[in-house]
Parts: sequence; structure tokens; C-alpha cells
Amino acid sequence: MNQIVNIVRKDARHLRLEIVASLAVLLLFILIEPRAWMTLFSAARNTAQITSFLVCVSWGILIFRLVHAERLAGLNQFWTTRPYEWPKLLGAKALFVVLFVYIPFLLAQLYLLHHAGLSITSNLSPILHNLLLLTCVAVLPLVCVAVVTASFGQAVLTILGIMVALIGLQSALVYLGSTSATFGLPRHAPLFLLPLELAIALLFFATAI
Repeated sequence: MNQIVNIVRKDARHLRLEIVASLAVLLLFILIEPRAWMTLFSAARNTAQITSFLVCVSWGILIFRLVHAERLAGLNQFWTTRPYEWPKLLGAKALFVVLFVYIPFLLAQLYLLHHAGLSITSNLSPILHNLLLLTCVAVLPLVCVAVVTASFGQAVLTILGIMVALIGLQSALVYLGSTSATFGLPRHAPLFLLPLELAIALLFFATAI
């Protein structure tokens, strides 16, 4: 356990600027988002959407930098010469993500619910569903890209390539006549299969890592 704590402390010191930037962008989002609830189309709504995108970008940068602190791809990784046990190294990285991604995101959701005058206890299921979506759609894919790349630049280029491929797939399917979409991509499967799809994605990414 001491080794896990020491690794987390080391990463927190090394990535302190990324952590502060991520928390600052998330704080900016929860301050702007309530102003956009009154209208669907407004400058505040557009600003909130941009800020939410920046939150995801800040999480991506934080995760890439976290994994590359003890990069797995390439040769001569420095952590192999240290007395690190890989389960503890993995546990330390997971604990870091929980502390600086999941917990701030959870607190942001709770604040927005309270600000909207909604009951937190009656909305626990949507909150947990959002955490599951965050895991399957953002965190695990970003970690998978990070573990197979040797540098931040390679990771960014990989993400850009994936985005271009998804945009091309969406354009092709829309051209073929599909109009319904999920996560921005055309969707053909029934919505009741979404939990199964998320479970498959979760299992796939976790196994890959």
C-alpha cells in the first residue's frame, strides 16, 4: 500500500500543473452550465459546450501524461529498474484517476443537481450511469491509447486519427440513409442493447489494458 501511495504522490507532484488546469476548467464549466439552462440556443449555451469539450481535453492530457510517466511502449523504461510491482503500479494509476477525474466529476454532478433544486438521492442512478459512460467512452479508450504509445505526441496523433476515422464512418453511414445517432455516430441497434454495448466496451478496454 505504501508503494501505491508513494507513486500517487510522485505523480501528483509531477502533474500538478495538469491537475490544476483540469480542476480549473471543470470549475469554469459548473459555473457556466447553470446559465445555459434557460435557453437552448444562446451564447451561454455555446460557451458551456465549448467548456465541456475543454474538460474532456484536460482529462485526456492528464491521463496521457499520467500513463507516460511510466510509459509501457518502447524500450528502456525507467520504472523497470525500480522496485515496482506491476499490480501496485496499475493500482496507483487507477487511484490517481479516481482522485483527480472521477471524484471531481462526481462532485460537479452533485453541485449541479443541488443548484437545479433536484434530489440527489433520487438521481443516483443517472449519476452512476454518467460515471459508467465516462469510463467506457473516455477514460478507458484514452488509457488504451496511452499504453500503446511512447510519447504525448504519438498519443495525440492516434486520437486525431481515430476521430477522423469516426467522422468518415459517420459521413458514410449518413450518406447511406441513417439519421438516428448515439454518441454522435449513426445508430442502428435498439436502445435497450446500450447497456450490453457498454459492458462489452468496458470488458474490451479493461482486457486490452
